[in-house]
Amino acid sequence: MIHNTLVEIIEELLRIIIYVKALRYHIYAFHDLRYTFASLMLISGVNPKVVSEIMGHASVSLTLNTYSHLLPGIKEGAAEKLNHVISPQKSED
Repeated sequence: MIHNTLVEIIEELLRIIIYVKALRYHIYAFHDLRYTFASLMLISGVNPKVVSEIMGHASVSLTLNTYSHLLPGIKEGAAEKLNHVISPQKSED
């Protein structure tokens, strides 16, 4: 289930953040974790609007402008989905 996986990912990221802060690591480490988190979510197919809301971005366009390079096949995937809607394959019985 995506929800359980999402919760597990967030919990692991929080553990890493606490560990990093304990080491007094560089301040940009937090942003590296945010970037990694958003990247993993988008690559795994989570809707960009959902990722945008989780990240606290003002709009989904900010999320897409920042991370769109991670979704190179998004146009092909959309075209394929539309093709299935327009001309569904008949099942062979």
